[in-house]
Amino acid sequence: MGAARALRRDRGHRLAAGDGARLPGAARGGGTPVRDRGRAAGDGGAPLHARGGRRLVVRGPVRDGHPSPAQRAASAPLRAVSTLARATAAAVLALLALPAQAVDLAALARLAQERDAELAAARAAYHAAIERRPQAKAALLPEVGFGADASRTWLRDRSGKGSDAAYNNYRYTLSLTQPLFRRDRWIALRQADAEVARAGAELAVAEQDLLLRVAERYFAVLAARADLDFARSEKAAIAHQLAQARRRFEVGLVAVTDVREAEARHDQAVAAEIAAANALDSAVEALAEITGETHRELADAPADLPLARPEPEAMDAWVATAAERNPELEAARRALEAARAEVHRRRAGHLPTLDLVASHAYEDLNFGGIAKVKRLDSTVALQLQVPIYAGGAVVSATREAAERAAEARQRLELARRRTTRAVRDAYRGVLTAISRVEALRRAVVSAETALEATEAGFEAGTRTIVDVLNAQRDLHRARRD
Repeated sequence: MGAARALRRDRGHRLAAGDGARLPGAARGGGTPVRDRGRAAGDGGAPLHARGGRRLVVRGPVRDGHPSPAQRAASAPLRAVSTLARATAAAVLALLALPAQAVDLAALARLAQERDAELAAARAAYHAAIERRPQAKAALLPEVGFGADASRTWLRDRSGKGSDAAYNNYRYTLSLTQPLFRRDRWIALRQADAEVARAGAELAVAEQDLLLRVAERYFAVLAARADLDFARSEKAAIAHQLAQARRRFEVGLVAVTDVREAEARHDQAVAAEIAAANALDSAVEALAEITGETHRELADAPADLPLARPEPEAMDAWVATAAERNPELEAARRALEAARAEVHRRRAGHLPTLDLVASHAYEDLNFGGIAKVKRLDSTVALQLQVPIYAGGAVVSATREAAERAAEARQRLELARRRTTRAVRDAYRGVLTAISRVEALRRAVVSAETALEATEAGFEAGTRTIVDVLNAQRDLHRARRD
């Protein structure tokens, strides 16, 4: 310590190192730290460490004891702010730690009705179709128009007998046209009504399809989540059997083939878990496609969900009800009605048309500067148009419309057959599903009993590890189903 200056202690309990104080080479080389040799009251009892080649300067007081009342008063606001910050952080962490609220099927259906793009497109198409009726009706209402023109004419005399002149002409006309007989336009009005009804039926189809899609994807997420849970449970059970097989092999109770078989089953279980996790992510994304949000926490279906049989239990009664109320069939009927109206509208191109035409005009004319005329002209007339020959366009358009009507008729028949088949399949599917659920419940009990018997046989040496793994797999599959 000869190279370092002495550390001095003043009455104010301050320690300061001299401006030229440096540590010896031993300290710079990583030797023992330099400590003060003596400690006295007010030194704080703390050793002084230094690093090689640097000055050691201790600025500010080093005190023993508690802070003064003035210091405590000055630091009180800081302590209050710090306490509030810690409380806020704790509250935020507590909220983040809470589990997300599970969403049930009804909430998803309401959300999908607001955000599903396919349903929104169907609504827009329906609102667009509604406008066809006022457009068709407008063709039967009076048409009023106003026209005006102004012109200036310059006359130059080349004979030498007259003089040059310039004059202005003005004309204002108010006209009205009222169709009296327009067969095609009246048919177009009925056709517009059929198109609006068809759009309404298609909107009902989209609404029912949305509910079906939401339910299917909701249960798809639940099924994928159950598959993942069962895959993890199966992996854990196989891992337990693998550990048990290894212990038995170490003591010579089983052959190495049992260990290898358990390892192979464990690897398969790991692969199945990975596939199940990917399937769950895909199912969640499919549901988000409809709702516009990602929902991973979904409420499970009630375990005691009643399995009601169809009422009445008559397949033909359900087929008849679907034939009357199915919106897809209604849309096909309205499409056929509109197609038939189109045939009549095209055929009406052969019929004459009759319009009432009225006009009221003001004219301010100057005939070459010779005579000025200002007058009001009012006219009422009937205009009759009789088509004689249009190059075959009307006949061709009528044939096209007739073929479109035949197409619509066949599409209606196809929709009727599909609806009948779908109703019959759904009716049989409900009855089959109820019977299957009851059978699967009994299968779970049987699989549990079989697993217990297989494990007992394995302990007794009459069954192999393969039998135990197969029994566990059968039990997990029965529970999953």
